[in-house]
Amino acid sequence: MSLVPEHRTLLGIDVVKSANNPGYHAEEIGSAVTELLTTALSGVGIGNDDVLMREWTGDGVLLTLPGPLLGAAMDSAQLLDMAAYRRNQRRKPEIRLRVAIHVGPVADAPGYHPAKKTLNRMLDATAVKNLFDRCVAGGPDGEVSTVLIVSEHAKTTAFDGDYLRLLRIGEFSPLPVRNKEHDADTWVRVPGMDSRSIADLLIEPGGADTVRRGDAEERAARISVTNVVHGGGNNGVQAGVIHGDVNLGNR
Repeated sequence: MSLVPEHRTLLGIDVVKSANNPGYHAEEIGSAVTELLTTALSGVGIGNDDVLMREWTGDGVLLTLPGPLLGAAMDSAQLLDMAAYRRNQRRKPEIRLRVAIHVGPVADAPGYHPAKKTLNRMLDATAVKNLFDRCVAGGPDGEVSTVLIVSEHAKTTAFDGDYLRLLRIGEFSPLPVRNKEHDADTWVRVPGMDSRSIADLLIEPGGADTVRRGDAEERAARISVTNVVHGGGNNGVQAGVIHGDVNLGNR
């Protein structure tokens, strides 16, 4: 009888359209990605000793981390975006990244485990690539540096508890991913864009990744929360706990 491997946090990164860069930039891109990732991870308290496995994928890297570091790994996506944006303001070539996070059973020995296969299918999905291209094309020049895609399981696990410091659930929009045999719901985040804006970009008539408007709006509505406070002025009474920001009539 085989034992189920321990659940690990998987963090994958791919450089967007790296093949479009001249060959002499290849080494610089690799070292830049390492520097950006190290900066982001150290900013959330993840050091080299926490990385159980580091596998280079040609255009990126796949890290296997302990399962309890899921929240920190997701928060690192925000720092990674900030580091990439700052670098792109002063150095060439510009580096844009697709980032994916998943949680699943991964054995201690290196290998192509099902959880890693799932993460790679998410990272390489046409729907994610097309969405990111639309965000880059529609946003201010140089503003969009990363897209984060998170599996349903990772998103639910992270937001069910108080495990995040930087990311908010309202920044994520649902995105069904179909890549080869992989067919699952995921969640995407593009820094600077809210879930409704992303849902609008996903509605692309005639595209291979078309999401029907009703589906997109229904899924986006699932992450909206209405909280009722009984009473007036500063004397209202509220039951329960709010996790995240509270907006009173404006942003």
